[in-house]
Amino acid sequence: MLLNLTDLSDEPLQSQISRQLRAKILAGEVPAGEVLPSIRALARQTRVSVITVQRGYEALEREGLIHSRRGKGFFVSELKDKDKKEISKQ
Repeated sequence: MLLNLTDLSDEPLQSQISRQLRAKILAGEVPAGEVLPSIRALARQTRVSVITVQRGYEALEREGLIHSRRGKGFFVSELKDKDKKEISKQ
């Protein structure tokens, strides 16, 4: 999963993660049911802390864009087009 994170931005890293993943999900680049990288794997790949990725995922989970399955990981939630439009307005 390719994310462009920068320390030079005023936006916190966790917000950059959630914003970029949110855009990919709403654009259909990451389809419903797709498994996301584990928190540790994404932290390693993006060279940020595990807590940073966890907080980014939690923000997406609160929006209903992703869900977790205990012991399985995080998955993109099934969204209707109407729901995608509503979420993208926020």
